[in-house]
Amino acid sequence: MSDIKNIFIDRPSIYLSDNITAELDEQHKRLEADKTLVSGDSVLIDIDNITELPDGRIRFEIGTARFECFFHRGTQKRLYIHLNAARTSRNGKKRPLPQFSRWSWYTCTDCSWLCIEDPMKYIYDDLLVGWFYGNEYENYRLYTANIAQKIAEFLKIDKKDVIFYGSSSGGTAAIHTAALFNGGVAVSINGQVNFDYQHKDISQFLDNTGIDLHQKDKYRRNDICSVIAQSSDTKYLIINNCRSKWDTNDHLKYLCSKINFKPEYGLSNIDNFYFWLYDAKSNNTHAAFEDRNLFFAVDFLIKIIQSNDEIASYKNLFLLFNEFWYDLYNRKEADNDANVLNETVLLGDIKPYFSLEKQTEIRDIRIESKSDKYKNFCFSELKSNTVYFVAINGVTLSKAAKYTIGLFDFNKKVFLNKYTAKAGQNVNYCFKLEGDSSNKGICIFCGEHGNTQDKTMTIKQIMISYIK
Repeated sequence: MSDIKNIFIDRPSIYLSDNITAELDEQHKRLEADKTLVSGDSVLIDIDNITELPDGRIRFEIGTARFECFFHRGTQKRLYIHLNAARTSRNGKKRPLPQFSRWSWYTCTDCSWLCIEDPMKYIYDDLLVGWFYGNEYENYRLYTANIAQKIAEFLKIDKKDVIFYGSSSGGTAAIHTAALFNGGVAVSINGQVNFDYQHKDISQFLDNTGIDLHQKDKYRRNDICSVIAQSSDTKYLIINNCRSKWDTNDHLKYLCSKINFKPEYGLSNIDNFYFWLYDAKSNNTHAAFEDRNLFFAVDFLIKIIQSNDEIASYKNLFLLFNEFWYDLYNRKEADNDANVLNETVLLGDIKPYFSLEKQTEIRDIRIESKSDKYKNFCFSELKSNTVYFVAINGVTLSKAAKYTIGLFDFNKKVFLNKYTAKAGQNVNYCFKLEGDSSNKGICIFCGEHGNTQDKTMTIKQIMISYIK
Protein backbone atom coordinates (compact mmCIF):
# COMPACT_ATOMS: atom_id res chain seq x y z
CA MET A 1 0.00 0.00 0.00
CA SER A 2 1.30 3.46 -0.92
CA ASP A 3 2.67 5.41 2.02
CA ILE A 4 0.34 8.27 2.96
CA LYS A 5 3.48 10.33 3.61
CA ASN A 6 3.92 10.49 -0.15
CA ILE A 7 0.91 12.77 -0.48
CA PHE A 8 2.99 15.87 0.32
CA ILE A 9 6.57 17.00 -0.08
CA ASP A 10 8.98 16.31 2.77
CA ARG A 11 9.57 19.23 5.09
CA PRO A 12 11.73 19.60 8.18
CA SER A 13 9.86 19.53 11.49
CA ILE A 14 8.87 22.84 13.03
CA TYR A 15 8.29 23.01 16.76
CA LEU A 16 6.27 25.47 18.77
CA SER A 17 8.44 28.46 19.65
CA ASP A 18 8.43 32.24 19.61
CA ASN A 19 9.91 32.01 16.11
CA ILE A 20 7.40 29.56 14.63
CA THR A 21 5.70 32.00 12.24
CA ALA A 22 9.02 33.10 10.78
CA GLU A 23 9.96 29.46 10.20
CA LEU A 24 6.58 28.82 8.59
CA ASP A 25 7.07 31.80 6.29
CA GLU A 26 10.33 30.25 5.10
CA GLN A 27 8.57 26.95 4.42
CA HIS A 28 5.84 28.68 2.44
CA LYS A 29 8.53 30.27 0.29
CA ARG A 30 9.56 26.73 -0.68
CA LEU A 31 6.48 26.66 -2.93
CA GLU A 32 7.22 29.98 -4.63
CA ALA A 33 8.36 29.59 -8.23
CA ASP A 34 11.22 31.56 -9.78
CA LYS A 35 9.55 33.72 -12.43
CA THR A 36 12.86 34.54 -14.10
CA LEU A 37 12.94 30.93 -15.34
CA VAL A 38 10.17 31.63 -17.87
CA SER A 39 11.55 34.96 -19.05
CA GLY A 40 13.98 35.57 -21.86
CA ASP A 41 14.60 33.63 -25.05
CA SER A 42 14.59 29.86 -25.29
CA VAL A 43 17.71 27.75 -25.84
CA LEU A 44 17.58 25.47 -28.88
CA ILE A 45 18.27 21.83 -27.95
CA ASP A 46 19.21 19.17 -30.51
CA ILE A 47 16.73 16.40 -29.75
CA ASP A 48 19.01 13.77 -31.30
CA ASN A 49 22.08 14.90 -29.38
CA ILE A 50 21.17 16.22 -25.93
CA THR A 51 24.29 17.23 -24.04
CA GLU A 52 22.63 19.44 -21.44
CA LEU A 53 19.18 20.56 -20.32
CA PRO A 54 19.35 23.94 -18.59
CA ASP A 55 16.61 25.06 -16.23
CA GLY A 56 14.26 27.57 -17.83
CA ARG A 57 13.25 28.17 -21.44
CA ILE A 58 14.29 25.58 -24.00
CA ARG A 59 12.92 24.56 -27.40
CA PHE A 60 13.04 21.71 -29.88
CA GLU A 61 12.53 21.98 -33.63
CA ILE A 62 11.33 18.83 -35.35
CA GLY A 63 10.05 18.87 -38.93
CA THR A 64 7.72 21.85 -39.20
CA ALA A 65 7.03 21.88 -35.46
CA ARG A 66 8.47 24.36 -32.96
CA PHE A 67 8.20 23.07 -29.39
CA GLU A 68 8.65 25.92 -26.92
CA CYS A 69 9.23 24.46 -23.44
CA PHE A 70 9.89 25.22 -19.81
CA PHE A 71 12.19 22.77 -18.03
CA HIS A 72 13.22 22.25 -14.41
CA ARG A 73 15.39 19.36 -13.30
CA GLY A 74 14.37 17.60 -10.13
CA THR A 75 16.22 15.27 -7.80
CA GLN A 76 13.66 12.46 -8.12
CA LYS A 77 13.67 9.96 -10.97
CA ARG A 78 10.23 10.95 -12.21
CA LEU A 79 9.37 13.21 -15.15
CA TYR A 80 6.22 15.29 -15.57
CA ILE A 81 5.38 16.44 -19.08
CA HIS A 82 2.63 19.06 -19.16
CA LEU A 83 0.95 19.68 -22.49
CA ASN A 84 -0.74 23.05 -22.96
CA ALA A 85 -4.41 23.40 -23.85
CA ALA A 86 -6.27 26.19 -25.63
CA ARG A 87 -4.81 29.59 -26.30
CA THR A 88 -7.04 31.58 -24.00
CA SER A 89 -7.92 35.24 -24.38
CA ARG A 90 -8.01 38.26 -22.09
CA ASN A 91 -10.12 41.33 -22.88
CA GLY A 92 -10.84 39.85 -26.29
CA LYS A 93 -7.15 39.47 -27.20
CA LYS A 94 -5.20 36.24 -27.53
CA ARG A 95 -2.63 35.67 -24.82
CA PRO A 96 0.98 35.88 -25.96
CA LEU A 97 2.84 32.64 -26.59
CA PRO A 98 4.01 30.55 -24.88
CA GLN A 99 1.67 30.16 -21.89
CA PHE A 100 3.16 27.13 -19.99
CA SER A 101 0.19 26.21 -17.82
CA ARG A 102 1.13 24.75 -14.41
CA TRP A 103 4.81 25.67 -14.90
CA SER A 104 5.07 27.14 -11.39
CA TRP A 105 3.97 23.88 -9.78
CA TYR A 106 7.44 22.42 -10.24
CA THR A 107 7.99 23.48 -6.62
CA CYS A 108 5.33 20.98 -5.52
CA THR A 109 7.47 17.94 -6.28
CA ASP A 110 11.08 16.82 -6.54
CA CYS A 111 10.36 15.52 -10.06
CA SER A 112 11.76 16.90 -13.27
CA TRP A 113 9.24 19.17 -14.94
CA LEU A 114 8.66 19.88 -18.63
CA CYS A 115 5.90 22.15 -19.95
CA ILE A 116 5.32 22.19 -23.71
CA GLU A 117 3.34 24.75 -25.67
CA ASP A 118 1.22 23.38 -28.52
CA PRO A 119 3.33 23.84 -31.69
CA MET A 120 0.16 24.27 -33.74
CA LYS A 121 -0.23 27.79 -32.32
CA TYR A 122 3.03 28.93 -33.90
CA ILE A 123 1.83 27.87 -37.33
CA TYR A 124 -1.77 29.11 -37.15
CA ASP A 125 -1.94 32.42 -35.29
CA ASP A 126 -5.75 32.47 -35.07
CA LEU A 127 -6.02 28.86 -33.91
CA LEU A 128 -7.16 28.61 -30.30
CA VAL A 129 -7.33 24.81 -29.93
CA GLY A 130 -4.75 22.63 -31.70
CA TRP A 131 -4.55 19.33 -29.77
CA PHE A 132 -0.83 18.96 -30.73
CA TYR A 133 -2.23 17.65 -34.01
CA GLY A 134 0.21 18.30 -36.84
CA ASN A 135 -0.64 18.14 -40.53
CA GLU A 136 -1.39 15.60 -43.23
CA TYR A 137 2.21 14.32 -43.24
CA GLU A 138 3.42 14.92 -39.67
CA ASN A 139 2.03 13.74 -36.35
CA TYR A 140 3.10 16.28 -33.71
CA ARG A 141 2.03 13.90 -30.94
CA LEU A 142 4.56 11.38 -32.23
CA TYR A 143 7.19 14.14 -32.15
CA THR A 144 6.14 14.90 -28.55
CA ALA A 145 6.51 11.24 -27.59
CA ASN A 146 9.99 11.31 -29.15
CA ILE A 147 10.91 14.34 -27.02
CA ALA A 148 9.72 12.47 -23.92
CA GLN A 149 11.77 9.42 -24.89
CA LYS A 150 14.97 11.39 -25.46
CA ILE A 151 14.67 13.44 -22.26
CA ALA A 152 13.85 10.39 -20.15
CA GLU A 153 16.93 8.63 -21.55
CA PHE A 154 19.11 11.67 -20.88
CA LEU A 155 17.86 11.92 -17.29
CA LYS A 156 18.01 8.12 -16.85
CA ILE A 157 14.33 7.91 -15.93
CA ASP A 158 12.41 4.69 -16.58
CA LYS A 159 9.50 4.88 -19.00
CA LYS A 160 7.07 3.84 -16.26
CA ASP A 161 7.99 6.98 -14.32
CA VAL A 162 7.10 9.43 -17.09
CA ILE A 163 3.77 11.24 -16.62
CA PHE A 164 1.96 12.98 -19.48
CA TYR A 165 -0.40 15.55 -18.01
CA GLY A 166 -2.96 17.88 -19.51
CA SER A 167 -6.44 19.36 -19.23
CA SER A 168 -8.99 19.91 -22.01
CA SER A 169 -7.16 19.70 -25.37
CA GLY A 170 -3.92 19.17 -23.44
CA GLY A 171 -5.52 16.07 -21.94
CA THR A 172 -6.30 14.82 -25.43
CA ALA A 173 -2.66 15.24 -26.43
CA ALA A 174 -1.48 13.63 -23.17
CA ILE A 175 -3.54 10.49 -23.76
CA HIS A 176 -2.46 9.97 -27.36
CA THR A 177 1.18 10.92 -26.79
CA ALA A 178 1.44 8.49 -23.87
CA ALA A 179 -0.03 5.74 -26.05
CA LEU A 180 2.63 6.42 -28.71
CA PHE A 181 5.27 6.52 -25.97
CA ASN A 182 3.91 3.12 -24.90
CA GLY A 183 4.56 3.50 -21.21
CA GLY A 184 4.16 5.74 -18.20
CA VAL A 185 0.93 7.37 -17.05
CA ALA A 186 -1.39 9.65 -19.02
CA VAL A 187 -3.47 12.14 -17.02
CA SER A 188 -6.39 13.83 -18.76
CA ILE A 189 -8.60 16.32 -16.90
CA ASN A 190 -11.79 17.01 -18.86
CA GLY A 191 -10.00 16.11 -22.08
CA GLN A 192 -11.61 15.34 -25.45
CA VAL A 193 -11.59 11.79 -26.80
CA ASN A 194 -14.55 11.99 -29.18
CA PHE A 195 -14.39 13.95 -32.43
CA ASP A 196 -17.46 12.42 -34.05
CA TYR A 197 -19.76 15.35 -33.29
CA GLN A 198 -20.27 19.05 -34.07
CA HIS A 199 -18.41 21.61 -31.96
CA LYS A 200 -17.10 25.13 -32.48
CA ASP A 201 -13.51 24.00 -31.80
CA ILE A 202 -13.76 21.43 -34.60
CA SER A 203 -15.16 23.94 -37.10
CA GLN A 204 -12.58 26.55 -36.08
CA PHE A 205 -9.83 23.96 -36.55
CA LEU A 206 -11.09 23.26 -40.08
CA ASP A 207 -11.26 26.98 -40.88
CA ASN A 208 -7.66 27.55 -39.78
CA THR A 209 -5.90 24.36 -40.90
CA GLY A 210 -8.09 22.95 -43.68
CA ILE A 211 -8.19 19.65 -41.76
CA ASP A 212 -11.59 18.05 -41.16
CA LEU A 213 -11.48 16.14 -37.88
CA HIS A 214 -14.52 14.13 -38.96
CA GLN A 215 -12.52 12.50 -41.73
CA LYS A 216 -10.40 9.38 -41.37
CA ASP A 217 -6.77 10.11 -40.45
CA LYS A 218 -3.86 7.77 -41.17
CA TYR A 219 -2.35 8.53 -37.74
CA ARG A 220 -5.72 7.85 -36.05
CA ARG A 221 -5.61 11.22 -34.29
CA ASN A 222 -9.39 11.45 -34.68
CA ASP A 223 -9.91 7.96 -33.24
CA ILE A 224 -7.96 8.12 -29.98
CA CYS A 225 -9.99 5.39 -28.27
CA SER A 226 -8.83 2.79 -30.76
CA VAL A 227 -5.20 3.84 -30.19
CA ILE A 228 -5.25 3.71 -26.40
CA ALA A 229 -7.07 0.39 -26.41
CA GLN A 230 -3.95 -1.14 -27.99
CA SER A 231 -1.44 0.41 -25.58
CA SER A 232 -1.55 -1.84 -22.52
CA ASP A 233 1.84 -0.65 -21.21
CA THR A 234 0.43 2.83 -20.61
CA LYS A 235 -1.87 3.60 -17.70
CA TYR A 236 -4.62 6.15 -18.24
CA LEU A 237 -6.01 8.36 -15.50
CA ILE A 238 -9.22 10.06 -16.63
CA ILE A 239 -10.34 12.87 -14.31
CA ASN A 240 -13.79 14.27 -15.09
CA ASN A 241 -16.11 16.89 -13.63
CA CYS A 242 -19.57 15.34 -13.37
CA ARG A 243 -21.11 18.83 -13.57
CA SER A 244 -19.73 19.40 -17.05
CA LYS A 245 -22.35 18.03 -19.44
CA TRP A 246 -20.07 18.43 -22.44
CA ASP A 247 -17.22 16.45 -20.89
CA THR A 248 -19.48 13.83 -19.35
CA ASN A 249 -21.97 13.22 -22.16
CA ASP A 250 -19.79 13.73 -25.24
CA HIS A 251 -16.46 12.36 -24.02
CA LEU A 252 -16.51 10.34 -20.79
CA LYS A 253 -19.54 8.25 -21.77
CA TYR A 254 -18.09 7.81 -25.25
CA LEU A 255 -14.84 6.39 -23.84
CA CYS A 256 -16.68 4.18 -21.33
CA SER A 257 -18.83 2.73 -24.10
CA LYS A 258 -15.66 1.75 -25.96
CA ILE A 259 -14.17 -0.11 -22.98
CA ASN A 260 -17.54 -1.36 -21.67
CA PHE A 261 -17.17 0.14 -18.21
CA LYS A 262 -19.33 2.31 -15.96
CA PRO A 263 -17.20 4.32 -13.53
CA GLU A 264 -18.49 5.38 -10.14
CA TYR A 265 -18.26 8.74 -8.42
CA GLY A 266 -14.81 9.05 -6.86
CA LEU A 267 -12.29 6.37 -7.81
CA SER A 268 -12.77 3.28 -9.96
CA ASN A 269 -10.77 1.33 -12.50
CA ILE A 270 -10.74 -1.41 -15.08
CA ASP A 271 -7.52 -2.91 -16.45
CA ASN A 272 -5.14 0.00 -17.21
CA PHE A 273 -7.88 2.66 -17.07
CA TYR A 274 -8.40 4.65 -13.88
CA PHE A 275 -11.19 7.13 -13.30
CA TRP A 276 -11.58 9.96 -10.81
CA LEU A 277 -14.99 11.62 -11.06
CA TYR A 278 -15.36 14.84 -9.09
CA ASP A 279 -18.07 17.45 -8.63
CA ALA A 280 -17.39 21.18 -9.08
CA LYS A 281 -20.09 23.79 -9.59
CA SER A 282 -18.92 26.67 -11.75
CA ASN A 283 -20.02 29.10 -14.44
CA ASN A 284 -17.53 27.16 -16.58
CA THR A 285 -17.70 23.56 -15.37
CA HIS A 286 -15.38 22.37 -18.14
CA ALA A 287 -12.58 24.59 -16.81
CA ALA A 288 -13.12 23.75 -13.12
CA PHE A 289 -9.68 22.15 -13.02
CA GLU A 290 -7.49 21.31 -10.03
CA ASP A 291 -5.59 24.01 -8.21
CA ARG A 292 -2.08 23.67 -6.81
CA ASN A 293 -3.28 22.11 -3.54
CA LEU A 294 -5.43 19.52 -5.31
CA PHE A 295 -2.46 18.70 -7.52
CA PHE A 296 -0.89 17.00 -4.49
CA ALA A 297 -3.88 14.63 -4.44
CA VAL A 298 -3.53 13.97 -8.19
CA ASP A 299 0.19 13.28 -7.78
CA PHE A 300 -0.53 10.89 -4.90
CA LEU A 301 -3.06 9.01 -7.05
CA ILE A 302 -0.47 8.73 -9.84
CA LYS A 303 1.96 7.18 -7.33
CA ILE A 304 -0.74 4.70 -6.29
CA ILE A 305 -1.31 3.75 -9.93
CA GLN A 306 2.42 3.45 -10.62
CA SER A 307 2.85 1.15 -7.63
CA ASN A 308 -0.01 -1.10 -8.84
CA ASP A 309 -1.88 -0.69 -5.55
CA GLU A 310 -5.56 -1.55 -5.36
CA ILE A 311 -7.38 1.77 -5.38
CA ALA A 312 -10.27 0.43 -3.28
CA SER A 313 -8.32 1.22 -0.10
CA TYR A 314 -8.19 4.91 -1.06
CA LYS A 315 -11.79 5.52 -2.13
CA ASN A 316 -12.88 7.31 1.04
CA LEU A 317 -9.77 9.48 1.00
CA PHE A 318 -10.55 10.66 -2.53
CA LEU A 319 -14.19 11.24 -1.68
CA LEU A 320 -12.80 13.64 0.93
CA PHE A 321 -10.67 15.29 -1.77
CA ASN A 322 -13.85 15.62 -3.83
CA GLU A 323 -15.36 17.63 -1.01
CA PHE A 324 -12.33 19.94 -1.12
CA TRP A 325 -12.75 20.27 -4.89
CA TYR A 326 -16.47 21.01 -4.57
CA ASP A 327 -15.85 23.58 -1.84
CA LEU A 328 -13.08 25.27 -3.84
CA TYR A 329 -15.42 26.21 -6.68
CA ASN A 330 -18.47 26.71 -4.49
CA ARG A 331 -16.54 29.37 -2.59
CA LYS A 332 -15.28 30.91 -5.83
CA GLU A 333 -18.84 31.35 -7.05
CA ALA A 334 -19.93 32.76 -3.68
CA ASP A 335 -17.01 35.21 -3.68
CA ASN A 336 -17.82 36.23 -7.23
CA ASP A 337 -21.44 36.87 -6.35
CA ALA A 338 -20.40 38.88 -3.29
CA ASN A 339 -17.97 41.02 -5.26
CA VAL A 340 -20.05 41.61 -8.37
CA LEU A 341 -23.67 41.24 -7.31
CA ASN A 342 -24.19 42.17 -3.70
CA GLU A 343 -27.94 41.91 -4.11
CA THR A 344 -29.83 39.61 -6.42
CA VAL A 345 -33.58 39.19 -6.00
CA LEU A 346 -36.04 37.31 -8.20
CA LEU A 347 -39.20 39.31 -7.59
CA GLY A 348 -41.75 37.16 -9.41
CA ASP A 349 -44.95 39.25 -9.69
CA ILE A 350 -43.89 41.64 -6.87
CA LYS A 351 -43.39 45.26 -7.94
CA PRO A 352 -40.03 46.90 -7.18
CA TYR A 353 -39.96 48.77 -3.90
CA PHE A 354 -37.85 51.65 -5.20
CA SER A 355 -38.64 54.60 -7.44
CA LEU A 356 -37.18 54.00 -10.88
CA GLU A 357 -35.23 56.84 -12.46
CA LYS A 358 -35.16 55.66 -16.06
CA GLN A 359 -37.00 53.12 -18.14
CA THR A 360 -36.19 51.53 -21.51
CA GLU A 361 -38.79 49.58 -23.47
CA ILE A 362 -37.84 47.08 -26.19
CA ARG A 363 -40.61 45.37 -28.16
CA ASP A 364 -41.12 42.49 -30.58
CA ILE A 365 -37.77 40.70 -30.31
CA ARG A 366 -37.05 37.54 -32.27
CA ILE A 367 -34.01 35.30 -31.71
CA GLU A 368 -33.24 32.57 -34.25
CA SER A 369 -30.20 30.56 -33.17
CA LYS A 370 -30.14 28.14 -36.12
CA SER A 371 -26.62 26.65 -35.94
CA ASP A 372 -25.39 29.17 -33.35
CA LYS A 373 -25.32 27.73 -29.82
CA TYR A 374 -24.73 31.19 -28.32
CA LYS A 375 -27.30 33.35 -30.12
CA ASN A 376 -29.00 35.74 -27.69
CA PHE A 377 -30.54 39.11 -27.04
CA CYS A 378 -28.21 41.47 -25.22
CA PHE A 379 -28.57 44.85 -23.56
CA SER A 380 -25.07 46.17 -22.79
CA GLU A 381 -25.59 49.83 -21.88
CA LEU A 382 -25.14 49.22 -18.16
CA LYS A 383 -23.87 51.54 -15.45
CA SER A 384 -21.72 50.73 -12.42
CA ASN A 385 -23.14 50.79 -8.88
CA THR A 386 -26.69 50.59 -10.17
CA VAL A 387 -29.77 48.52 -9.32
CA TYR A 388 -31.54 47.11 -12.39
CA PHE A 389 -35.05 45.79 -12.77
CA VAL A 390 -35.88 43.75 -15.88
CA ALA A 391 -39.44 42.74 -16.78
CA ILE A 392 -39.89 40.19 -19.60
CA ASN A 393 -43.39 39.62 -21.01
CA GLY A 394 -44.93 37.61 -23.81
CA VAL A 395 -42.31 34.91 -24.31
CA THR A 396 -42.80 32.07 -26.80
CA LEU A 397 -40.25 29.35 -27.54
CA SER A 398 -39.82 26.88 -30.37
CA LYS A 399 -37.95 23.61 -29.66
CA ALA A 400 -37.04 24.83 -26.18
CA ALA A 401 -38.65 24.23 -22.78
CA LYS A 402 -37.02 27.16 -21.01
CA TYR A 403 -35.00 30.32 -21.48
CA THR A 404 -32.20 31.97 -19.48
CA ILE A 405 -31.74 35.56 -18.39
CA GLY A 406 -28.86 37.03 -16.44
CA LEU A 407 -25.92 39.37 -16.16
CA PHE A 408 -23.25 38.20 -18.61
CA ASP A 409 -19.48 38.85 -18.65
CA PHE A 410 -18.36 39.01 -22.29
CA ASN A 411 -14.66 38.65 -21.43
CA LYS A 412 -15.10 35.47 -19.41
CA LYS A 413 -18.08 34.33 -21.51
CA VAL A 414 -19.99 33.31 -18.39
CA PHE A 415 -23.09 34.39 -16.50
CA LEU A 416 -22.27 36.25 -13.30
CA ASN A 417 -25.81 35.56 -12.22
CA LYS A 418 -28.70 33.97 -14.03
CA TYR A 419 -32.27 32.73 -13.80
CA THR A 420 -33.91 30.03 -15.91
CA ALA A 421 -37.62 30.41 -16.68
CA LYS A 422 -40.11 28.04 -18.25
CA ALA A 423 -41.56 28.63 -21.69
CA GLY A 424 -44.33 31.22 -21.55
CA GLN A 425 -43.32 32.42 -18.07
CA ASN A 426 -43.03 36.17 -17.53
CA VAL A 427 -40.07 37.20 -15.40
CA ASN A 428 -39.36 40.18 -13.17
CA TYR A 429 -35.64 40.14 -12.47
CA CYS A 430 -33.67 42.43 -10.15
CA PHE A 431 -29.94 42.71 -9.48
CA LYS A 432 -27.34 45.20 -8.29
CA LEU A 433 -24.24 45.72 -10.44
CA GLU A 434 -21.19 46.92 -8.54
CA GLY A 435 -17.71 47.59 -9.87
CA ASP A 436 -16.75 47.93 -13.53
CA SER A 437 -19.72 47.71 -15.90
CA SER A 438 -17.66 47.42 -19.10
CA ASN A 439 -17.89 44.12 -20.99
CA LYS A 440 -21.07 43.21 -19.09
CA GLY A 441 -24.65 43.05 -20.28
CA ILE A 442 -28.10 41.62 -19.68
CA CYS A 443 -28.39 38.53 -21.89
CA ILE A 444 -31.39 36.37 -22.76
CA PHE A 445 -30.83 32.95 -24.35
CA CYS A 446 -33.54 30.77 -25.92
CA GLY A 447 -32.52 27.77 -23.84
CA GLU A 448 -29.46 27.33 -21.68
CA HIS A 449 -26.19 29.12 -22.42
CA GLY A 450 -24.34 27.09 -25.07
CA ASN A 451 -27.39 24.94 -25.85
CA THR A 452 -29.65 27.08 -28.04
CA GLN A 453 -28.89 25.55 -31.42
CA ASP A 454 -31.93 25.35 -33.76
CA LYS A 455 -34.15 27.05 -31.18
CA THR A 456 -36.30 30.13 -31.74
CA MET A 457 -37.59 32.69 -29.25
CA THR A 458 -39.89 35.69 -29.49
CA ILE A 459 -40.41 38.28 -26.76
CA LYS A 460 -43.28 40.76 -26.89
CA GLN A 461 -41.82 43.28 -24.43
CA ILE A 462 -38.71 43.89 -22.30
CA MET A 463 -38.74 46.75 -19.77
CA ILE A 464 -35.35 47.69 -18.31
CA SER A 465 -35.29 50.18 -15.45
CA TYR A 466 -32.58 51.28 -13.05
CA ILE A 467 -31.84 53.39 -10.01
CA LYS A 468 -28.49 54.59 -8.67
